[in-house]
Amino acid sequence: MSNPRLVLDFAALRMKDVADVGGKNASLGEMMSQLGGAGVRVPGGFATTAHAYREFLAQGGLDQRVAGRLRGLDVSDIPALSRAGEEIRSWILAQELPRRLQQDIADAYRRLVDGAGADATFAVRSSATAEDLPDASFAGQQETLLNVHGIDNLYNSVKQVFASLYNDRAISYRVHKGFTHDEVALSAGIQRMVRSNLGASGVAFTLDTESGFDQVVLITSSYGLGETIVQGKVNPDEFYVYKRALREGKHAILRRGLGSKAIKMVYADSREPGQSVTTVNVPEPERRRFSISDAEVEELARYAMIIEDHYRRPMDIEWGRDGVDGKLYILQARPETVKAAEKVDTLRRYRLKSRSEVLATGRAIGQKIGSGPVRVIRDAAEMSRVREGDVLVTDMTDPDWEPVMKRTAAIVTNRGGRTCHAAIIARMIGVHPRAVLAYPDLGSDLKVAVEEHSAGYPDPVTFYVSKLAEGIATLGAAFWPKPVIVRLSDFKSNEYSALTGGARYEPREENPMLGFRGAGRYLDPTFRDCFQLECRALKKVRDDMGLTNIEIMVPFVRTVGEARKVLELLAANGLKRGESGLRVIMMCEIPSNAILADQFLEHFDGFSIGSNDMTQLTLGLDRDSGIIAEHFDERDPAVKQMLHLAIQACRRAGKYVGICGQGPSDHPDLAKWLVEEGIESISLNPDTVVETWLYLAREAVAAKKA
Repeated sequence: MSNPRLVLDFAALRMKDVADVGGKNASLGEMMSQLGGAGVRVPGGFATTAHAYREFLAQGGLDQRVAGRLRGLDVSDIPALSRAGEEIRSWILAQELPRRLQQDIADAYRRLVDGAGADATFAVRSSATAEDLPDASFAGQQETLLNVHGIDNLYNSVKQVFASLYNDRAISYRVHKGFTHDEVALSAGIQRMVRSNLGASGVAFTLDTESGFDQVVLITSSYGLGETIVQGKVNPDEFYVYKRALREGKHAILRRGLGSKAIKMVYADSREPGQSVTTVNVPEPERRRFSISDAEVEELARYAMIIEDHYRRPMDIEWGRDGVDGKLYILQARPETVKAAEKVDTLRRYRLKSRSEVLATGRAIGQKIGSGPVRVIRDAAEMSRVREGDVLVTDMTDPDWEPVMKRTAAIVTNRGGRTCHAAIIARMIGVHPRAVLAYPDLGSDLKVAVEEHSAGYPDPVTFYVSKLAEGIATLGAAFWPKPVIVRLSDFKSNEYSALTGGARYEPREENPMLGFRGAGRYLDPTFRDCFQLECRALKKVRDDMGLTNIEIMVPFVRTVGEARKVLELLAANGLKRGESGLRVIMMCEIPSNAILADQFLEHFDGFSIGSNDMTQLTLGLDRDSGIIAEHFDERDPAVKQMLHLAIQACRRAGKYVGICGQGPSDHPDLAKWLVEEGIESISLNPDTVVETWLYLAREAVAAKKA
């Protein structure tokens, strides 16, 4: 092509144009043309091409000067890297854009202004032509400028985006990923600003970013422009949406988390690039509310699923809600490159060898453990102090810190959600033993937590039912369509009394382990209305969310008469055994349950043996007492006889039988005996699952050979 295009409208772009405008801009064009009919809104704009970037860099031999400056650079030498990057960026910013490029940008800009109005402002984003490959993500490495107004500011913003290809982190990343610097070009995307400064914005992933579970959409949201989330400056609201329920038109929000949302980014009075936005405090009442409604959460999740279905892979999506027209817009979408590229045939577990005094607590990002000398870094100017194997402690990281993040054993920050760029990059680096811990600012978050926890919900009862339902639904969705048995509450009076306000309502018992607990508590008039809230939560999960794989387990049923009454109570609350396939399992944990197993099974669909209580009550040992703990052994012949009676009764009746309790985790030989008895399922502590499986497999092989 003799005269390649320097500027292309988004509407003319498709994914085949990645080499010309980068993955981000090509994706915007693809969504505008292919997904608009499905309701996905993308603000209009245009992109400069890779040819425009190279033509700009070729002026006066600037490309050769850049190549010479980078030749032989050791990117592990942080001061040298910083000096080289700063010098190259100054060269780029000092050079004028080619006249033809200026004219093409001006023409495209006028077309946008004519369509959006004279007061419209624009975002100028970077899109690297090698970005978002399956084994690489350039997320957050280059510059984004917001609220850009006027053609001169637009020219300067495009140059700043071009210069950002030589940020320290970008230079370092290309070297580590094996890219030569001149094979990556930069396209500037100029996009009409969604006025989320008056609304909300955030990020959506079409899988869980920690576990990789691909049947949910994870949405983060905060007030104002989205840079506060992607830069990790704010703790956002979080929502998990269950894809299957959304497709079937059922209530689909699995879980909500109210973020502190202490600040928001809004438009500033200045029109100068880099000074056109500012950060302000969010009023306290707004912090205590969710920044978007349930309907908006589900609308965003639908958009995310449409985008994922179109690209046929997990996606990382940025969105904004316009505070003027109230509509939701997709601002960009790129492949998710962390969990999607993770190997699934390798199991890694990390275990603390010892514990010490806890200095700070918070949310873990990822599942690894790291240790090393603590290095407190107050700002980016001190990054060179970080040594290999240090634990980096700082208020907040951003993508500029990427070169030193590779050195660290762990990272502790004051702020930043699980979808900020820093968390994504830390997980992506993923070299053993990398870990990230983001802990909240205790000043604001503790205050929010104390004010009765129910912020964001209309009343405490709705909060209680919703939180129960969210926890249950999360497990139900994770294992769908396999059955998930939910044990009803079995706190003892001393445990309830220890909760805030609990002592005002609970009786004082000398032996709570044998007192007001289990089925007997549900039937008591003083607790029945509380039990009804549990029933409401279970009914919501099964009926409203369609998670009919949720089954119910009733604990501590002392008599057959009590069994009959609690089933009647469940039915009265909309949970009738057999309706919509509902199975009700009984905890078999009292000697009477095993002795009269056949009679109890007339009312239930099976047993889940509670080995802890069964051992306690068979041997007359208080399991909370340390004095006699040495005598507590689930393998005692008397206990095993009780287990035998329960298992064989279920086998005769053709009903389910499983076991929950500590015994099989502590004693693999007990697990082997249970399998031989005909147990269907065994619950294990997470740290013993693999070892017990392997032990049972070896024993089975040995038995077959014998």
